[in-house]
Amino acid sequence: MELFAEMSTQHEIDEDTTLILLMAGGSNNSSYWDWPLDPERHSFVRHATNAGFVTLNLDRPGYGKSDRPDPARMDFRAQADAVRQVMAQLKSGAIGHRFKRVVVNGNSMGGMVAWHSVVHPTPADAVIVSGVGHGLSGMAMDMVLNALQPVEEHPSFGLGCGLLPGYFIRRLSPALPASGHDLYTLLFQDTVMLAELQAIKPDSENVEITKGIHVPVLFALGRHDLRWCTTTGDCATDPVFLDEPQKYRQGTDVTTFLVPEAGHLINKDPGAHFFFEKTIAWLQERGF
Repeated sequence: MELFAEMSTQHEIDEDTTLILLMAGGSNNSSYWDWPLDPERHSFVRHATNAGFVTLNLDRPGYGKSDRPDPARMDFRAQADAVRQVMAQLKSGAIGHRFKRVVVNGNSMGGMVAWHSVVHPTPADAVIVSGVGHGLSGMAMDMVLNALQPVEEHPSFGLGCGLLPGYFIRRLSPALPASGHDLYTLLFQDTVMLAELQAIKPDSENVEITKGIHVPVLFALGRHDLRWCTTTGDCATDPVFLDEPQKYRQGTDVTTFLVPEAGHLINKDPGAHFFFEKTIAWLQERGF
C-alpha cells in the first residue's frame, strides 16, 4: 500500500528538529492541515513550520492521493499499523532526514488513528488529538451516518470512480455554500470507509486504548463542537471535555485545551489560531 505525504519546512533541518505528522479526519484529506483559504490564519503547516518544526502532512489510507484499500478492513487500528511504519522510517532516516523526535497530530477520525499509533510501545514522542473524545452519543453517530451516502450514488463521484463498495461521501446539500470555507470544503471533500464508521463508537467507548498511551498528550476540542458535546451543547461544561483526563492512565502528562470560536473542524474556524498557538507553546514547553 502506497501512502502520499508532503513534508514541509521553512528552516534548515538539524538533529534537534522535531517532525509533526499530521492526519485529518473523515471526509477530509491533507488539505485540512494546509487549508488554502486564508492560509495565514488557517494553515497549521504554515504556523508550525514558521515556528521551526517540520510537518509531514499525510493522506491516511483511503484518502487523498494515498491508495484506497478494502474499506471493510481498514479500521483505525489497521491504519495505525501503517502510521507506525511511517514513524519508524522517519526515525531511521529511510525518509530523508533522520528525526529523533516525532509528534503525531490527528483531528477527528485522524485523532482515533493517532490514539492507536501511540499506544505503548510506539515510535512517537507525543500526541495531539483534536475533535475527538470518548463516549460518542447515539444521536451524534446518527448525524454522521445520515450525512453520508455511498460514493457510487454520488452524482460527481459515482460514475467511473472504480472504488470498492464500502466507501461513503457526504451528501450534496441543495443549499449554496454559506461561506468560502464551505465552498472549499465541498471542493476538497473526501471519502470515508465502512470500517471506520463501524469503529467510531466502539473505539470512543474503549478507554483501554488511551490508557495504553504513555507519551505526553494534548487534547483539544472546539468549544462549539456539537459532534461531541451533545450533553450540554457547550464543551466548556460538557463531560466529554471535562472528563477526558480520566480516560488516560494515572501519571500520564495530559493537557486539555478548549478552543474558543471553534467547532468540530477547528482549523477552518475563526479560533484556529488559538489552537495553533497552544500547540506550538505546548510542544516548546516540553522541549520539542
